[in-house]
Amino acid sequence: MPPLSTRHRVIALLTTVPWVMAVFGVGMTLGNIVGGWSSDRSRARTMALGFTLLVASLVAYALFADTPFRLFALTFIVGAVSSFVSPAIQSRVIVMAGEAELLAAALNHAAFNVGNALGAWLGGLVLVAGFGPIAPGWVGALLALSGGALAALSLQLERSRRRLEIDVDVVPAAVCADDA
Repeated sequence: MPPLSTRHRVIALLTTVPWVMAVFGVGMTLGNIVGGWSSDRSRARTMALGFTLLVASLVAYALFADTPFRLFALTFIVGAVSSFVSPAIQSRVIVMAGEAELLAAALNHAAFNVGNALGAWLGGLVLVAGFGPIAPGWVGALLALSGGALAALSLQLERSRRRLEIDVDVVPAAVCADDA
């Protein structure tokens, strides 16, 4: 079969992209439903599992999305996993915000938008540099790894804070007993 002309490649791309985006959207919808259910059971586990699966799915995308079937399948998986972790992040931010829930929800949404813009910009740089159409998967994997590290740090800081609160609550009782 002769290679496609530039015109035919552009037409193929323009007719494929909407379908890939639709598959991504279906994945996101299902991932959000399952992620909400999972977050109700354990936010921390959902975040850990979600970021791990997100990095793995983006690496798989970067390595294996070289055929139409794999492209569509991995795009669905990336969409599902990226939205799986979102409810856990959102509910954690709201719970940690205390009385500033609405502000926290708005800032979280803004942070997601910044992440989307940063990912698109960095992915575009990789494309312009000539690394190929699935190379932005590597950028996504690095960004997801960074997000997972920040989430892990946040959870660790919360655990440390709770331990300090428990220790502080115990100390006054012991001091009072010595004073009596």
